[in-house]
Amino acid sequence: MNNPIMRLNKHLVAFVAFRMLGAFFVRTYFVPDEYWQSLEIAYRSVFGYGYETWEWRRGIRSYLYPTMFAIFYRVIDFFGLSRSYFSMTMGPKLFQSAICGYGDYGLYVASRNAFGPKAAKWTAALQLTSWLVFFMSSRTLTNTAEMCLLGMGLKYFPWREPEKLSAGYMFFAALSFCIRPTSAVLWLPFLIYHFLMSHRKADIFATAGFIGFMVIGISTALDTHMSGRTVFTMWEFVKVNFFEAVGDHYGSLPWHWYLSIGLPTALSFHVLPFVFAILQTLRKSSVGSDKWPVIASIVLYVAMLSVVSHKEHRFLAPVMPLINMLGGLWLADSLEKRKSKEEKPRKTAWILAGLFLANFPIAIFCGTMHQYAPIQVMRFLHDYVGDGPKLDSSGILFLTPCHSTPFYSHLLRNVPMQFLTCEPQQSPDEADRFFADPLNAIDLYPVEKFSHVVIFDSLLEILTRKYFADRKFTVCAKFFHSFFPDARRGRELFVLCRK
Repeated sequence: MNNPIMRLNKHLVAFVAFRMLGAFFVRTYFVPDEYWQSLEIAYRSVFGYGYETWEWRRGIRSYLYPTMFAIFYRVIDFFGLSRSYFSMTMGPKLFQSAICGYGDYGLYVASRNAFGPKAAKWTAALQLTSWLVFFMSSRTLTNTAEMCLLGMGLKYFPWREPEKLSAGYMFFAALSFCIRPTSAVLWLPFLIYHFLMSHRKADIFATAGFIGFMVIGISTALDTHMSGRTVFTMWEFVKVNFFEAVGDHYGSLPWHWYLSIGLPTALSFHVLPFVFAILQTLRKSSVGSDKWPVIASIVLYVAMLSVVSHKEHRFLAPVMPLINMLGGLWLADSLEKRKSKEEKPRKTAWILAGLFLANFPIAIFCGTMHQYAPIQVMRFLHDYVGDGPKLDSSGILFLTPCHSTPFYSHLLRNVPMQFLTCEPQQSPDEADRFFADPLNAIDLYPVEKFSHVVIFDSLLEILTRKYFADRKFTVCAKFFHSFFPDARRGRELFVLCRK
């Protein structure tokens, strides 16, 4: 029972179980990419129908990540469960959660190797109580993959053994780079640190080069095969997002947003140990050098994100393990050096309570209430359209902002569907043109051709229910969406059915 390997394996089971259990508490819609850049692509490749967004036609996304779910779908289909809504929708979430559980375990081991067992425990506490990590761990986003792969890779990083080549972390770094090239900024400080601290510089350079070449080569071959043309997705990603600034089409924020709003809201109570850890490092430059690649990675990554005008909270997810690692070290050091043995249990309890109470309400609100309707609408349509005779549907029209719901990966039916697109090649795009003047634009969408219309209450009030009633539509379902409606996304999401 005292075997360290057995204890660590128990930690692995605990981390994976926690993340998979958490998947059942995250039942809301977050961002379109969770589905349209992963599950929809995987579903289309396996079942032969679906929708491919402009990013895939342009070649800025790698098929590595969707392929993982495509394999999952094929296994599900092999066992005859491709019509099971639970298997097809919860399965990928549980799969992703298990991967993130292993990433959490890897982070725990990395912190233990770098800073000791007490720091590892606090790192785990920060990671498991983080509302953003909890909120994203089951979501099929490339940002989630970056976050998980970072923890998995750091498990193999040679913190105290710089002469060790440790190809493991190089492999996960290369894999993460292929999935989302921005992760290169996360991994570069660790590679440089390893290179500088070791006397085997030539071997490290050769090993990193070989692994990078192999992984990038396999990724490029897969992307070329799937897209039907030679494409180097990593370069296309950088070109489109940094040089062409296509992300500006989906909104822009000032350079300081991550510092002034993004990080404080993403970290919640976790911001305190993180800030104190940074201040401590600045005051005591002689503190263990193993902190510096962690700090450099955080600073460089946030700086890179700040340069790009399009900003979102989810882009901070990949750096959360490093922030929690640094905060965990500070908490362990503070409790060890500044408090007596009698005070430690009480202080520890207060800190854990603060971490939990500051994050739990946010996690539950975002995971179970905010933007709840899109998932429920697709479940309703899946059940309503059904199989056999009920499959006689002339189509579903989504009069919502683009990609407001999942698509075929949740309908699981080959039914015609149409939505308002928002491709950056069009300015203004289809959705912008429609919402600029919906009373006239609606004439371009003869709703009589469709059997179902999905629409937010904010637009339904403008077009009026009489408009749809005159065309033999009636409300057959409505779902609560958000406490914070806006002009395009209302408080409720309606499904209209044609009689």
